[in-house]
Order: sequence, then C-alpha cells, then structure tokens
Amino acid sequence: MEGHGREDIMDNIDISRTVGWFTTMYPFILNLEHTTSTVESLVSVKEDLRKIPNKGIGYGMLKYQNSSYRNLDYKPTVIFNFLGDFDSSFTDKDNSEFTYATEAIGANIAKQNTDEVLLNVSGSFVTGKLYIGINYSRFIHNEQTITKLLAAYKKHLVSLIEELSREQRSFKTPSDLTFRGLTMKEIASINDGHDLEDVYELSPLQQGIYYHWLTGSPRSQYVEQISYRIYAKEIKIDLIRKAYQKLLERYAVLRTGFVSHVRDFPLQVVRKKVQVRFYYEDIPESLDEKDIEIYIKQYKLADRNEGFDLTDDSLMRLKILNAGNDCYEFIWSHHHILMDGWCMGI
Repeated sequence: MEGHGREDIMDNIDISRTVGWFTTMYPFILNLEHTTSTVESLVSVKEDLRKIPNKGIGYGMLKYQNSSYRNLDYKPTVIFNFLGDFDSSFTDKDNSEFTYATEAIGANIAKQNTDEVLLNVSGSFVTGKLYIGINYSRFIHNEQTITKLLAAYKKHLVSLIEELSREQRSFKTPSDLTFRGLTMKEIASINDGHDLEDVYELSPLQQGIYYHWLTGSPRSQYVEQISYRIYAKEIKIDLIRKAYQKLLERYAVLRTGFVSHVRDFPLQVVRKKVQVRFYYEDIPESLDEKDIEIYIKQYKLADRNEGFDLTDDSLMRLKILNAGNDCYEFIWSHHHILMDGWCMGI
C-alpha cells in the first residue's frame, strides 16, 4: 500500500517548508479466507486495514532508521494508492475558473527507474467521478489483459455498490465502536435490530452500581426522581412528547442499556433510536384536593419502586399527571448509572 506519508505522529513538526514528495510504503496481506460474500469480504478488508497503526508509516521508520530491520523487505506483486478527493481543491466547483485537465501529461517517472511490481493500481476522485488506473510492464502483460482486468474491476465494484445500496441496514464492524475487540458474531448478538450506535466499557462507578443491580438490590436503589408542578390553562402534550424525544435523540447516554452476556464484564450499549418512556394520565375526578396530594405522593412512590431494568435501551421516563384545576405534575425518573447531579442543569 502507498500512503501520503504525512501522519500526525509527532508534536511540533513543521513540514510547510519541505520540498518534494512524501510517501509511505507498507505491506498489506489481502486475506479473504474466511469470507463467503462480497459484504463479508468488504468488512474483512476494512477491519484489517484499520488495524494498521498510523497507516503504515512505522514500517519505513523501522526499515530505514534501525539497522536491525534492514532486512525487513518484501516483494509485492501489487501496489495500491488512492490519491484522494481532488474535488476538494476547488471550494466552489460550479463557479471556479479552473478545472483538472484530461490531456496526457507524459511520463512522471524517469525511464531509468525500474519497478519490480507487476501491477500499480491508483485511484482518484475527480469531478464527481472515481477513476482507477493500472500501470504495468509491457514485458509481462499485454494491453488486452489489462483491459479485461479493468473491466472486471469495474464490474465487481459496481456490483458491490449496488448490493450495498439495496441494504436498509448499516453494518457496524469492530473498528466502528469505541470498545475495541468485539467479533462480528458478538456484535450481531447485540445488534439484532440493526440499531447499534456504539459500545463502551463501564466506568468504575458504573461497574459498582451495575453489580448492586445484578445482586438483586431493591429496584428503587439508585433511582433518581425529580417532580415539579406546572399551572397552566392548557399544555400541549404532543409537543412535550416531541421535546422529550428530541432530548433522547441528542444525548447518546439517554439511549443506553447494559449487557453482560457478551464478555466476562458488562458493556454499555448505545442505540440509534429508542422507544421513549412517556406517560400522561388524568387523576380520578372523584378525589378532593387533600386526596389528590396523597394520590400524587403514592404515585411517585410506586414509580420509584418500579425501578429500571438495566438491560433496557432507555433508563429514563417522564410521567405527567393532570391533577385538574389547571395543575399538572411532572415526574421525571432516571437511573443513577446514566448520570449524576452535575447533569441536571443540562
């Protein structure tokens, strides 16, 4: 593989006055041994590429700066280099006076420079199109062979794009997640609804709270409850529900549940979408003012005792009681494993 060689691996390095071409060359083994479909192949290659630290710049550093690794060499049969998205060079492509020329520019490598690589594949994105080119030796291949290879390349690439475009679900793979090290099978076990957003390890405090829940502590333990009263001629319940939904959409922690069947320790699982726990009901009209206060007090106690199941996708709920006489009681509950008092202002 060939990269641009400008990985940010050291602080305070100014390369703005350097002259010449940076590049990174590093080996990559294309292993599709255990894949049975094009999608599995794509995922496998993606994961293997992301395992390479700093896009391979360490290979050349070891090879050329440490005498112990001078023999660290290999003879690749293919070099692949994606040159990038050149459209970004023109911020206003529609009104720019400049575009990329399509004419041939001649050889950019001296004839004296020989290349033992059989195929040199390069790609770039220009004027909204992907271009793939292959350099080869006429002493080894003829033009018809390379033409067939390019046609097959395009056919399989288009087929892969069309196959993925028909998929309604997204593919989360191990390197997409904050917690690294899960297998595709483990991801599938917690992503049966194809709504997985991320996976984290628990903080030490969260681990302690989760342990207490596992050991069968009272369901009311670690339940945080805040209630407040609003007096208004009318409140629009649908708008409040939508606002509550927006709150969950904005903060990942409010779309979080916990699992312990994947590894020997619990993991925090974030979903893209969750069903909001929002409830609205009227207090019985037969109650007088004194009984209404008792009813609300008992209702809040029952809500606390209801607790939360930490395997659920949402560990927060909002209940609104219409107490009559333009009075509404809001009861907002959540589990302490999600957040603490510092979050209440937000």
